[in-house]
Amino acid sequence: MNGPNRCIWLALVLSAMCCCGQASPPDPTVPPTDATVLSPAHQTGVVILVLEGARPDWTSQHIERGLAPNLAAMSDRGVSATSFRPVDPNLKGPFYVSLSTGAFPQTTGVVANTYHLPGQPLDRTTDYSLTLPESTEPIWRTAMRNGLVTATVLWPAADMNMPELRASYMIDVAQSEIKPNLHHIALEAVHEPPPDRTSYSIPQQAVLTIQDANGGHAAEFRILALDSLDDGVQQYDSLVLNSDAFAEQPTFLRLDKCAAVTVSPRLQSGAYLCFTASEGVSLTLYQSQVSYASAYPPEIAAGVRDLGIPPPSPDTDALRLGWITPEQFVEIAKVRAEWAMRAGLHIYRKYHPDLLLLTQSIIADCAAASPMIQIEKAAPIGEETAELSEHLALAYTVVDTHLEDLLSLVDLANSAVLVVSGETVTQVDTTIRVNAVLKSAKLLQVQGPDDQESVVLSRTRALAVGDGGASHIYVNLQGRQQAGTVSPEDYEQVLAQITEAFGAVKDDLGEGTFSRILAADQLSDLHLLSPNGGDIFVQAQPGYYLDDGLEYTRLTGPPTAITAGGYDASIPELQGIFIAIGDQLALRRTLPVVRAVDIAPTIAKIQRFSPALTCEGKAIEGIWR
Repeated sequence: MNGPNRCIWLALVLSAMCCCGQASPPDPTVPPTDATVLSPAHQTGVVILVLEGARPDWTSQHIERGLAPNLAAMSDRGVSATSFRPVDPNLKGPFYVSLSTGAFPQTTGVVANTYHLPGQPLDRTTDYSLTLPESTEPIWRTAMRNGLVTATVLWPAADMNMPELRASYMIDVAQSEIKPNLHHIALEAVHEPPPDRTSYSIPQQAVLTIQDANGGHAAEFRILALDSLDDGVQQYDSLVLNSDAFAEQPTFLRLDKCAAVTVSPRLQSGAYLCFTASEGVSLTLYQSQVSYASAYPPEIAAGVRDLGIPPPSPDTDALRLGWITPEQFVEIAKVRAEWAMRAGLHIYRKYHPDLLLLTQSIIADCAAASPMIQIEKAAPIGEETAELSEHLALAYTVVDTHLEDLLSLVDLANSAVLVVSGETVTQVDTTIRVNAVLKSAKLLQVQGPDDQESVVLSRTRALAVGDGGASHIYVNLQGRQQAGTVSPEDYEQVLAQITEAFGAVKDDLGEGTFSRILAADQLSDLHLLSPNGGDIFVQAQPGYYLDDGLEYTRLTGPPTAITAGGYDASIPELQGIFIAIGDQLALRRTLPVVRAVDIAPTIAKIQRFSPALTCEGKAIEGIWR
């Protein structure tokens, strides 16, 4: 469908839509307590779509170029915001947990993707998904207590292994322990070429083995390599892969392309292979992390299996190391986005949830393959190359097509669709090694071989945990940390040393590399004061990546990541977008600011129940007719 027709189609959607039925909700696992139960028949449906990486400047540029007509039509006809304000730091963990609960990191305790917990040894950290607080309730659980059917698709703050974080229906992609690999394969001639395969050079054969985490064979594939071009050059550019372990159609793979292979039919797990090089009688194949779909409740798993093998997140390390090309990286990102939307549409058609939360990560993914977005540190953040990246253009086109598919199912007379940005990113070109800064200030002591260094707790006064553009620095305080070395009397002196050390890190022009260096008692204004936070919190200027590896001695180095989030959330270009549409919502209205913590209470107001008591956001004013 071309751009003008899409816009016409969306206008028709707004005026007349077919109604979707409601399924009987399963029994909620937590009984209603502080809200009035309403009949599901009287509820307004809500769909939340998070577009990870959708910076407002990129979105405006792609709308102006006509690459996102459905997004443009939603913005023109519905409610939008000049600014969508994420939480600080704008990292995946804090963002999704605060969006889901309506509570700031100071309340949820999720202050970063990875952080240190009080009472543990200083060198032990935890992932946000393992420490979601019992005191805060995600909006889908509140909705379920009010008799509503909810669903999450690839939603980071939901966890089907934790009953208190389950939705009524859930689809996610899990990663196995089988890591990515680069396979260099030697070919040998096929003595009896198959009669149904055309090759202009003598066909070759080989075996590809995918090893499990213990070095055993997880899967094995016979490879038939063919030369498909009648050009007088011997180059094996086409592969046919078969497995003897299970009956499945052969996988065909062309040079420079990617394809999925099944690793375990029982687990429905698989990997994506990229055919990256063919030289003489040798091949190079990149194998992604092995992943599989997971679903809750178990009885919906059969329908999820029909969606095919879900791709893992595109491998930025493989892209940075040159294992795969930007085009192959983007191909996997596109397939993942398509799988995620198929999953969302499947669960919406079959189970008719009152509240559906789903994500699309392709914009953030494609930013990693787009060198045009790198920022000159001496220039304001918005002064970037005018020419847009073809990979970002593809991402916005894919997102807009998926939005069209989603809107075709939603009855806007009885539902509202909210589209918001997730973690926004920018490319990085320099790494700041935060623990090397502490080493240089003689606040951190490590030991061991370079690749396995560990903290000497008895001689360490502070340790940094880095996360994209943000880092928490923890003091090894006596009485709070196991094996604490800093007395309460020396605490302020150590804080001053840390502040001085980070303030002394300058760029080539002698300018400071950190936009914020704040002590814990200064974090209230950022809603970031938490026992899980550091004694000092730092945020780098955009373009710098904070690496907390222990092995470094030099303070700066080449980038160890391609893109990063977690920078100052007040920077306009690194905030986000908010667009909402539905017959209960206002037409053609622009609001000045919408906050991420306001989404959960707004959902509650649309669906007419009270948000959880820990919700700190407010239902968005000015959104209603």
